[in-house]
Amino acid sequence: MSVEDEEILSTTGYRPPKYRKELRDAPLTTGNGWRDLVEAVKLIDPVQDTRDLTEIPCARKSLMAGISAGGGIGLVRGLTVGPFAASNWAMGTFFIVCGSSFWLCASRHRMERGKAEAIQQAMDDAAKARATQAARNRERAAQEAMQQKALRPAEEEKSRGSWWTPWR
Repeated sequence: MSVEDEEILSTTGYRPPKYRKELRDAPLTTGNGWRDLVEAVKLIDPVQDTRDLTEIPCARKSLMAGISAGGGIGLVRGLTVGPFAASNWAMGTFFIVCGSSFWLCASRHRMERGKAEAIQQAMDDAAKARATQAARNRERAAQEAMQQKALRPAEEEKSRGSWWTPWR
């Protein structure tokens, strides 16, 4: 994994898909909407485009929920109505459940990431505060040492006194 991919992984939470050369070199627009659509459809490769789909956070979970809900509703509706109506119900249920499940999971993921960033910021602030406090303590200790050093000669002079006067 490249350094750029690792940086994207750390900031977004998922690894970006492996981009194909023809997608990097493709022009963004030709100026004609239909021609742009045709060119975009030509660039679709179902195998390569869906290979990394499960690496997107919440995608696998929401797809599985949509498939199971769509299959269940399609089966139940298939017992009561015709196959065409049952397949419509199955596909509709799949898209609704898949989309809502992905949206809910992604919003939870964003909130968790926001909380993690807030915690990280608080930890960084606390570390800066501890470093500042430690610097202040070192500075205060150095000042006290300087004061003690300045007072020491006077105390030594006072305690030295003469050896023949013990009452001093």
